[in-house]
Amino acid sequence: MADALPRIVYITTNAMSLRFVAGQIGYMRERGFRVSVVASPPCEKEGTVDVYRQFIDCDGAEMISEVMSREMDPWQDCQSLARITRHLRRLSPSIVNAGTPKAGLLGMLAARIVNTPIRLYTLRGLRLETCAGVKRRILWGAERAASCCAHRVICVSHSLRDAYVAEGLTGPEKTVTLGQGASNGIDLEKYTRKMKRSPEVDRLREKLGIPLDALVIGFVGRITGDKGISELVAAFRRCEESVPKLFLLLVGDYESNDSVGNEVRRIIESHQRIVKTGFVPDSSSYYHLMDVFAFPSRREGMPNAPLEAAACEVPVVGYRVTGVRDAVVDDKTGTLVSPDMTDEFQEALLRYLSDASLRRSHGLAGRQWVREHFSQSLVWENLFQYYRTLLRERGLPLPSRRQADERELAAA
Repeated sequence: MADALPRIVYITTNAMSLRFVAGQIGYMRERGFRVSVVASPPCEKEGTVDVYRQFIDCDGAEMISEVMSREMDPWQDCQSLARITRHLRRLSPSIVNAGTPKAGLLGMLAARIVNTPIRLYTLRGLRLETCAGVKRRILWGAERAASCCAHRVICVSHSLRDAYVAEGLTGPEKTVTLGQGASNGIDLEKYTRKMKRSPEVDRLREKLGIPLDALVIGFVGRITGDKGISELVAAFRRCEESVPKLFLLLVGDYESNDSVGNEVRRIIESHQRIVKTGFVPDSSSYYHLMDVFAFPSRREGMPNAPLEAAACEVPVVGYRVTGVRDAVVDDKTGTLVSPDMTDEFQEALLRYLSDASLRRSHGLAGRQWVREHFSQSLVWENLFQYYRTLLRERGLPLPSRRQADERELAAA
């Protein structure tokens, strides 16, 4: 009977993207699914080796390494497609769930070729929103192909779903957002304000050279143009004119294919009160150093960082754009301003920096917002029940916890 357990194959472009399904894989296995994961092998240079190892240790999924290029590379893409197709033919899954643009395209094409019964494209963002010209047309074509091969497109936020349909990439009947959305949910035990005065956080503050009496504007993510880093640095420099001992904490690193500009980079590297950490595998402790979280990103799917900040009771200031407006409740858990309204963005930051009670009230509301709508257990259960519904509609075997336990005992 154990062989009747349905199999899910998750496909993601690179090892770093495994964080989008970390914990979720183990949850699905415990609930009675067999799970395999196809992803590019880890790379020491990109800092993904530890992420890859931790994922295997925690989730216990069958890992299949398959090189996939993040950018368009016709020769490499054709080779990857052929190999992914062979993997799917061998595994014969009931469900293929592919996310990230390249993995979504290749995964859905391969699943269509082998006629996988349930093909799900998880849309975590829409790169073409901030692109133009030929690149935008290529990205549009890739998204359209992925959606055509999929049975359903799972959009991680309601505004992302609206944007996807508005672009003409598919019809609304083919898209779904589960609950309030979210990519993988937030671990409320890991992201909590209880850590703020811990020895670990005190050591981190000392290591970074941030005084105890300093106010800190924080950011977590890629240090790139479409994350609004130029605007953030400019806003910080204006804020510091009226806020003594103000620090800007940037948790992340640059990307070679999306420069922030030489002048902005020079300011980041030379300013005594701008702290850039570089890539860190676990950013949870850094939120406890922040008084307000700044997120001037131009496009998102459902961003994790603002939700993580909110879970740590840190108010968020962001742009009213796709994805971000789903993660922040304006004037309750943070403040949203229109894109390019740099004066309003700066004023919102100053409002929090000058009002500790407002920081506290919006921070508490943010924690409650995340608890009610974005906890990992809720997000995973929503997805599990959606899988069951799709399997039932097609008359396919349902996952069984008992059969999963029997399989584990037999393997032992």
